[in-house]
Amino acid sequence: MKDTIKRIVAVQAAEAPHSVAVTWEDAQSVHVDLGALLDRTPIFAPLRDASLFRQVQVGEDGWEIVWPGSEDLAVDAHHLARLAMEQSGEAMPPETFRAWRAAHGLSLTRAAQVLGLSRRTVAYYESGERIIPKVVRLACKGAETELRA
Repeated sequence: MKDTIKRIVAVQAAEAPHSVAVTWEDAQSVHVDLGALLDRTPIFAPLRDASLFRQVQVGEDGWEIVWPGSEDLAVDAHHLARLAMEQSGEAMPPETFRAWRAAHGLSLTRAAQVLGLSRRTVAYYESGERIIPKVVRLACKGAETELRA
């Protein structure tokens, strides 16, 4: 699955806590929950304040969303797109893929064989370097029966 990065044309805080509504240059709109990102990334701790979080805006040239007060308070378009895909089920989070492989005691090479992928692709997926498409998530689920036998 080739990663394509689209520019952000609009963003606003959504009704759900720590969520944003993002509109891309192709007019597609998505909601992205940033709660887990805020929880695991100390630099984002100030964004737990709802009044600051609501000040979200599109960054320079549409390649990120930003909050006033610190240039470190930014999330790039690629990361937003990945989160949106993972949250909608269109992509598999790398940590879920790593957990699947570990649960079955599979090496990178064996996981590649089971899924019909190259070892390099499996390594890219596991590291988060490439988005893991829905078809791979489904293949992991389908391989469960074969791996239990």
